[in-house]
Amino acid sequence: PPVRVFMWIDAILAPFAGQLFRVGVRAAALFGHQRAQALLRFRSATPIPNGPFDLWIHCASHGEWETVQPVVLRFRTEHPSDRVLITFFSPSGLHARIPASLNVSVGALPWDTPSAVRNFLDRTQPKRLVLVQYDLWPALLHACRTRRIPWGVVNARWTPSLRWTRNLWQSASWITVQTSEDAAHFQRLGLKAQAVGDTRFDNVVERASDALPMDWLPDAFHTFNDAQGLVVLGSVWPEDAPLVLPLVARFPEYKWIVVPHDISDSSLQIWASKIPAPHLRWSQLEAVDGEDSSRTLHPENARALLVDRVGLLFPLYSLASFAYVGGGRSGGQHNYWEPLAWGVPTAIAHEGQGTRPDAREAADAGFLYPARKTEDLCEQWVHWQANPPQGCTDWMQQKCGASEATLLAILQS
Repeated sequence: PPVRVFMWIDAILAPFAGQLFRVGVRAAALFGHQRAQALLRFRSATPIPNGPFDLWIHCASHGEWETVQPVVLRFRTEHPSDRVLITFFSPSGLHARIPASLNVSVGALPWDTPSAVRNFLDRTQPKRLVLVQYDLWPALLHACRTRRIPWGVVNARWTPSLRWTRNLWQSASWITVQTSEDAAHFQRLGLKAQAVGDTRFDNVVERASDALPMDWLPDAFHTFNDAQGLVVLGSVWPEDAPLVLPLVARFPEYKWIVVPHDISDSSLQIWASKIPAPHLRWSQLEAVDGEDSSRTLHPENARALLVDRVGLLFPLYSLASFAYVGGGRSGGQHNYWEPLAWGVPTAIAHEGQGTRPDAREAADAGFLYPARKTEDLCEQWVHWQANPPQGCTDWMQQKCGASEATLLAILQS
């Protein structure tokens, strides 16, 4: 009975959800909320692309684009002349790495009001809509049903809240999930879901297979990186700092690269105050011009680099002896497959492992270590020093293939 009550409430409120959200964003922007202001600017400054489009793919942000990119690559190979539209809910999607060779149009998801959705669909005229993981909006899906535009969700996430919102999912033409356990959860709600694996394995393995020219590194980086090895702390949050930063003093033979999830000025100042060793910012290395400047900066005396620009984390993992991927202590574990794709032994916070079967499998194989305490992580790195794990890249290769199955599910709808 409680489930049915929540479903009735959801059905009543759903048509108004987008309107209430838009009013809330505008009110927050008036009071100086920066994210709300960014959402408004993103939509006002981003024109609606003119259709028709054969395929419309919507991603909440750039992380979801990384999930679906290998599917789009395969679609483009099979349908080189079809038109593809990529939309983002968040303006951070503009940081997404979209290869020019894909020849796609990029736009902002409209506000979920009947008039905004109608105007958007009139202009874009999509033949099929793919939603990545989540971000289902009632007015948009109602309009798709009315116009008979097939839609579905790829790499869908099972959460208990789907019990209250399954009305939104019922008209999906396809739902792909990562595991048979997730598929069973959806099926118990009467939703047909197909377990295909995780497309993010395809993404990181394909990116790692491309040879990296080393000229992307500033010359001063090679002066900095003069130690026994390199540790990359990727996508770290302040909650990760007590677990990993004490290791900087315990492993003086390593140099460290700290890549915060948030690289705003205030965040970088916080990290600069926490790093317990002499350090430089990445932008300082890039600003070095000539031998005299390098001598003035003395990168060799720094123990750590604080990365203050986007787009560097994935290639930096390729240089690492060990890696730590943050977010687990902040409710959103970041992508630990990226360093694993390079064969780099990787640690996460124990909280980030959750119930993910791939995390448990990688941990059992010795490639991934979910750390509870700094002391545990210290012991694990000592073990990895003496016994580097083998077979990581082969294991990642075996996990590939979800993109082909996902594209087949989309095209058969």
